Amino acid sequence: MRHIRRRRRVRRVHQAEAGGIGSRIIGAVMLAGALAGLWWSESRLAEQARLLEAGRSAAVSVSADRVERGNDGRLIHITGRAVTDAVLQDGEFGVSENALKLQRIVEMYQWEERKTERRRQDASGHTVVEDRYSYNRVWSNRVINSDRFYERRHRNPSSMPFQSRTYAAPDIRIGAFRLDDVFLPDLDMYAEYPLSPSHLQNVAEELQGRFTLSGDVFYAGNPSMPNIGDVRIKFRIIRPLIVSVAGRQNGMVIGAYETEHGDLRLLRDGALTAEELFDAAEQDSRRWTWWIRGGTGLLILLGGYLLFQRSNRKEPQEESPAASQNDGEPPAAA
Repeated sequence: MRHIRRRRRVRRVHQAEAGGIGSRIIGAVMLAGALAGLWWSESRLAEQARLLEAGRSAAVSVSADRVERGNDGRLIHITGRAVTDAVLQDGEFGVSENALKLQRIVEMYQWEERKTERRRQDASGHTVVEDRYSYNRVWSNRVINSDRFYERRHRNPSSMPFQSRTYAAPDIRIGAFRLDDVFLPDLDMYAEYPLSPSHLQNVAEELQGRFTLSGDVFYAGNPSMPNIGDVRIKFRIIRPLIVSVAGRQNGMVIGAYETEHGDLRLLRDGALTAEELFDAAEQDSRRWTWWIRGGTGLLILLGGYLLFQRSNRKEPQEESPAASQNDGEPPAAA
């Protein structure tokens, strides 16, 4: 459900403001930042390419069923089912499962402010800037600070009543090998965790009666008509699954492989050959770099526009008094 309230504030500025020194400084900073970001992304792509190429030539595919001591210190590639004996528990909400990772996601219903700006010329030749503020009700997993909202009557709670958490198994095995904790961030193949009435009955005693079950979500409030401050909690899980891994063998442990170009570790779900595993890593690196190229390209265009645009007036003018307009709403409190 989306609720929008708009407030408009109008102010008059110098005609020369859009092409003034302030805009040029902003343009120069944006241009410099974009060029630095582009240089960094290209350097990162080249370094990553060298790292993957070094790993591709050094990797040895071995069976996950037994540990060959002669491979200690080498970069090995294995495929197998990642399993654990650990039972991950969220005691507050009665969730308990044999899993590689379990994630609690907490969201709160809050106000979100969005500001848009529109410029136009008035009859006296001044640039009139209209600041428009819209207020939407959204679900967010972080606190949205409403202290700086233009319209002060939209207030959010100052803190989350519960925190999001991620539980990870302390001992994950693939055949005869144990996976080092350095691989935990790469385990992100989450699936939605289905909740049932039995989970609601296992909620901690101090929370009994506070939550209801709405689909696969614990809900504090009215699910059909949410109010600001309502909370919903859901879970995601990674159960045992087939993965492919490349890393340094250190006895029975697989960890990061150190090279002159950086540390190398690869993990993907599914049964992949070493070649397929490295190809997937290269594709991810290129995809990330193209996103950065696109973003920096837009910043270069915008920064160049602000830096080199010309003002239509040579003489500066006194700034006109600011004016405020509301879209049919009473003025906001100061």
